[in-house]
Amino acid sequence: MNANGTFRVLHVIPHLRAGGAAGSMAATARILAGRHRVLALEAPTSPLTRLELARAGIPVIPADGEAAALADADVVLIHFWNTPSTLAFLERLPSGLPTVGWAKVNGAAPPQLVPPALVERADRIVLTTAATARQAVIAGNPALRAHPETVRGIIDLTPFFDLPPAPHAGFVVTYVGTVGPGKIHPDFVSISLAGAPAAARFTVCGTGGGEPALLAAAAAAGAAHRFEMRGFVTDLQPALAEADVFGYPLAPDTYSSSDRSLQIAMAAGLPPVILPYGGIVDMVEHGVTGLVVAERDYGAALAALAADTELRRRLSRAAAAHARSEFDAAAAARRIGAVLEAAAAAGGRQRTAPPDHPFPAARRFAEALGEWGAPFRDSLRGSTAADGAIAALTGDWVRTEGGLFHHRNGMPGDGMLRYWTGLVLEAEGRGDRAATEFATARATGAAPGRVERRLARLGGGRAAGAALS
Repeated sequence: MNANGTFRVLHVIPHLRAGGAAGSMAATARILAGRHRVLALEAPTSPLTRLELARAGIPVIPADGEAAALADADVVLIHFWNTPSTLAFLERLPSGLPTVGWAKVNGAAPPQLVPPALVERADRIVLTTAATARQAVIAGNPALRAHPETVRGIIDLTPFFDLPPAPHAGFVVTYVGTVGPGKIHPDFVSISLAGAPAAARFTVCGTGGGEPALLAAAAAAGAAHRFEMRGFVTDLQPALAEADVFGYPLAPDTYSSSDRSLQIAMAAGLPPVILPYGGIVDMVEHGVTGLVVAERDYGAALAALAADTELRRRLSRAAAAHARSEFDAAAAARRIGAVLEAAAAAGGRQRTAPPDHPFPAARRFAEALGEWGAPFRDSLRGSTAADGAIAALTGDWVRTEGGLFHHRNGMPGDGMLRYWTGLVLEAEGRGDRAATEFATARATGAAPGRVERRLARLGGGRAAGAALS
């Protein structure tokens, strides 16, 4: 505490883009007593999140103020998901500074795992879903598996309780959240239409890069007129008021944990229909507060709700009541506050810098993937066979947040990350881009011998290298 007896918390978050994790952090800092400051590790910032923090009197520390902010904190709260900046920050944590890691992903599938580094360098770990406690990095740790602390992401749901429905035509199914790989189901359109009533219309609120593919799938199915893409929606009340059901089919490998949009929808009394994936399964009781169904039954579940008004009303009432009792922001904030105070009282662990490595960002990426990182770790040791496995990677491994391209973009000077992205690009038939990546990798001394062979095969080694000089 400072001289005035004020408890000082430094919140560390990868970035302040609009979304559940940043919103949860802002709500936590606003509700908890003490002095709170925020350190965002990456530049992208949502004006809305900054405004929310400013209104609450919570300053955002510039990147060059990190050292001073750490020295002035009683405890650090890391709002964690896998990003290159967060993994690097874990290695900069000073010894003796009490640190709590709050995992904002369920950790069931790469790349959004709970990495060993978080468990090893934070003094206490908080989860956002009980599902994370089943992951090996937690379950295999004797100090964590007996009493894993679980606190869902925090949001003030008061504006959504008792939300009056708005008149609207037809049967409206609304989705709110990320529209892109790693979150929304890749077959969102087809599973929504299969068995759903012909009068059903689908409203999608959110962004994430997957909008063109979704619209193309709707057009191919002859149902473009039934899907409305609203983009990022600042005020969700009107969108939820004119909905009948909250349709939230997420991808099988979703990183969801305690999704803000699902909490909001249930508070507003919208019966949710979800698939049995991710941490959100713990938030909905099938047949009581919503429906949890298999992919093949998703559209039929929507049809059942469209046909049965009484079922919708019963689920609606139960969902709202559950949100009031289980998603209480003040109660959750008190639990996080208790963890922070206990960590500060106990003191922080001693931390040593990791051994020197010629490609530290690549090492961090490979280690963060746990058992799934074996090909990358083998490639760092020179394995050509591992390079073939990396070249074959697709989907979440490559292009979602926390994936290979994200780490390459976050740490572009790391030659092995550039080499690995070159492998993927070459396998995709994007030879010019691959040659640029390989040439950069060669300039850093990465993958000697292997990178030269790759460049020779592409026929662009000398030209690409000159272009980068």
